[in-house]
Order: sequence, then C-alpha cells, then structure tokens
Amino acid sequence: MAFRKISSRAHWHPEARYTADVEQEIQIVNCSPLGQLAWITTDDDTIPDLSPYEAAKVAVGGQDNLVLKAGERLWLAYPSLGPDTANVTLQY
Repeated sequence: MAFRKISSRAHWHPEARYTADVEQEIQIVNCSPLGQLAWITTDDDTIPDLSPYEAAKVAVGGQDNLVLKAGERLWLAYPSLGPDTANVTLQY
C-alpha cells in the first residue's frame, strides 16, 4: 500500500485533490482533532459546487473506504478549519 499526504483547507482547493490513475480502493482516515473531514468525488478538475458542509464526512478518529474509478478526483476539506491548512493522509 502507498500513502500520500495532502494539504487540506476549509474549502475545496486543487491542492487538496487526489486523482486516481487506475481504479483503486482508497482509505481516508481522519486522525486530526480539527473536526469532521469532508470529501466528494468528481470526474474532472472543476471545483465542486456542493459546499464542504453538505458533503460526505469522516468523523474525528473515523475512516471511510471507497473505490475511485480511473481519472476520478477525490476532494478533501475541513469545513471548520478557518484560514489554516491541515494534512490528510490517504492510503491506497
């Protein structure tokens, strides 16, 4: 398995996006005490219209598993973060 750190913000941002090269299973683990981690998937690089407050969430200390199709993007955000950034680790 591989790991990748992504710098996440309070809103959807291209720096907090992961693109799957091939179909793959991803595990998102929220180890941060900063609150719920929001996530959403898209088929292109267009920033999602849905607010991070309305997206799927991973609770503090929780995890989600999902399968990304080749070319699908996974966007991550901490809605309660404010102006700072926080690292998220993906396992795939």
